[in-house]
Amino acid sequence: MGNRDEFTGVIIGNSEAPIKVTEFINVSCPDCKRWFEKTQSFYAPLIATGKIVVQVYPYQKDKQALLKGNEAHHYLDLSNSDTFLKQVTSLYNDFDEWLSLDGASLQQFFEENLGPKQANEATFKEAEKLLKHYGTENVPTIVINDHVFDEFATIEDLSTAMGL
Repeated sequence: MGNRDEFTGVIIGNSEAPIKVTEFINVSCPDCKRWFEKTQSFYAPLIATGKIVVQVYPYQKDKQALLKGNEAHHYLDLSNSDTFLKQVTSLYNDFDEWLSLDGASLQQFFEENLGPKQANEATFKEAEKLLKHYGTENVPTIVINDHVFDEFATIEDLSTAMGL
């Protein structure tokens, strides 16, 4: 569901869509979870009609509260947007459960619910480089036409940046 030749993040939609939305997330961040829940119904029809493509980068942030998310990112399938969305939805549905686990129990949860580890290091490096370019290290960060937003952005803010 997207051409990976140009991007290292997961592509949701047609990579040739006229509007590109780039998101940087950490799956253990409560603000990223709320952002995901807030935007999915807004994005879905725009993706389905080819108006937007959403490019998602898992961001490896060196912050104690996000370390479990950093580990989870190694299990995300960035080559298949459908699988990726199912994995992220599953992580958010079981948010409190997996965040309460540690060590071998956490690894076992990821393996059983997400599958084997993936080679996502290039994407992690690209996310770090891009966030520095945009002058932030926060998650979630959303970029539309060089407009940089955080979790406080509204759907109206996104629509305006998209020219909708």
